[in-house]
Amino acid sequence: FVGWRTATTSENVAICVLALSMGLQNGMLTKHAHAVVRTTHMTGTTTDIGVIIGHQLGRRLHDLAMREHLFSREGSQHVQRENTLRRRRSEWGQMRLLSLLLVSFFCGSLTGFS
Repeated sequence: FVGWRTATTSENVAICVLALSMGLQNGMLTKHAHAVVRTTHMTGTTTDIGVIIGHQLGRRLHDLAMREHLFSREGSQHVQRENTLRRRRSEWGQMRLLSLLLVSFFCGSLTGFS
């Protein structure tokens, strides 16, 4: 924040415009191209990792709460279980990719720092 106070007005405007453009780029890629990975910063990556963990925990808790109910009905519940398993596998694949990107970012930062 010290740099913000010492910067000129035009530098502050440039910083805000850059932040806005990066946010728009991420938002447009996520919405229209169904992008798996944020392209401009790591905060989106950590947010995505947190969302995946939340989804996984929520589903596990729901499965535990509904265990007896799921086994008492077979027909459509079996299809629903298969879809849930497919979604979980997909999310864990995405989680591995995002984690690899995050670790690579930090390793690159440490290498660049030294």
